[in-house]
Amino acid sequence: MVAVDYNNMPEALSFLINQINSLKEQLKESARFNQSTISNEEEILSVKEVAKLLRLSEGTIRTKSWKGEIPVCKHFGKNYYLKSEIIDFIKKGKNLSNQEIEEQANQYLLTKKGSN
Repeated sequence: MVAVDYNNMPEALSFLINQINSLKEQLKESARFNQSTISNEEEILSVKEVAKLLRLSEGTIRTKSWKGEIPVCKHFGKNYYLKSEIIDFIKKGKNLSNQEIEEQANQYLLTKKGSN
């Protein structure tokens, strides 16, 4: 490390500023990497968390899991629930609006006419 005195103060400050800017860029890159890694990971839920999400009792969640009525991953004698699968499960039970049914019917008719 070089001693800083009045004569080399501008160079020392320039060096420090460059180092700080480099560190800032490295931190930004690290933050971007960590954010993309976190968003790509699946969130694993417990029975308690699924019960809270679906507003059902834990016993009901266990029963539905045992009967195969709700998506569950079973490993080592334990049940694991992927949040994305639970949300997809909820969406599959969604009733279609009249407009959505009409759009599906029109799409079906268009493809049926095209095949004749």
